[in-house]
Amino acid sequence: MRLLLTAVAILSLISPAYAQLAPVNDMGVTYGHVHLNVADIDASMLLFAEHFGGEIVVKGSLHTVKFPNFLLAFSGNEPTSGSGGTVMNHFGFKVRDIEPVLAGWQAAGLEALEPFVGAEGYLNAFVITPDGVRVELQEDPQLPMKAIGYHIHFQTDQSETTSESLMNWYADHFGAEIHPRGRIQTSANVPGMNLSFGNCSGGGCTPTQGTAIDHVGFVVDDLDAAAAAFRAEHGFRMRIATKYHRLVREYLRHGGVADYQLVDSQGATEGTVKNLTAEAVADITSTGDTLRANHLKVIDDEPVLRSQATLFRSRTAKLDEDERTVLRTLMAKLDV
Repeated sequence: MRLLLTAVAILSLISPAYAQLAPVNDMGVTYGHVHLNVADIDASMLLFAEHFGGEIVVKGSLHTVKFPNFLLAFSGNEPTSGSGGTVMNHFGFKVRDIEPVLAGWQAAGLEALEPFVGAEGYLNAFVITPDGVRVELQEDPQLPMKAIGYHIHFQTDQSETTSESLMNWYADHFGAEIHPRGRIQTSANVPGMNLSFGNCSGGGCTPTQGTAIDHVGFVVDDLDAAAAAFRAEHGFRMRIATKYHRLVREYLRHGGVADYQLVDSQGATEGTVKNLTAEAVADITSTGDTLRANHLKVIDDEPVLRSQATLFRSRTAKLDEDERTVLRTLMAKLDV
């Protein structure tokens, strides 16, 4: 089992895996990653590496494909649906030459839609992964490489959250600079990525967590500043519920984070965020199912602690036949 710091917002410390990201903006933020749920991690990483020229990087439990300005991260969870019809409808690449990319995609037996003229007047096309991720391609013959990440496209149902209010939220919290992208007026840029915002068609959009595109992540070079910004906005420190106070304090101290409050929790820690008594939790997990059931996301940095339960037996203790039978049964169940 692993002890993981689990948060609602994905705020990662700068690490070697992020070495190629764009420089941070004035708020200390740059774009980090798109996180996909996939049935087969190895096949999915190979798919994006081969067709878009990315570099496969595996760091502990983190499986990624690195591009010049962002990472694709992969979790081995069967997605509940494709990305179409969700709040995070698709993400996009700029590609140097769209024709061979589409040809290679189709030659691999994968779905590619008809090319069209996109919002900025360039040739665009959608390709669909086996897990239902919609990926928009835009041709840019001036690119010095095969492909780079270009945009994330959010869609809202305009009821509680409008495309304008979501765009403004990213501007306020991540320093996104509002700027039209061709015909798309609700658009903003963060270092390394464009964020585009639109409206759902044919009804409301479903939540994205658990679907093919699970979430996106931003890298904050000063996590303490982010915690301070949270306090400035809400009037209290970011609260982290845990019963592992010493471990979490040391983890946050190493990350340079000081402006937070630990909330003691001796049971049902994962429910504290839902009950509004904490903004994040640090707790033990093995599969992560309970976290996902409570709409929590594990941050993509290294966990606070990795641990493994170990069973020892005496080499000298005398055992009767009944005890040996019990031991053999236990060893068979443990497959040792």
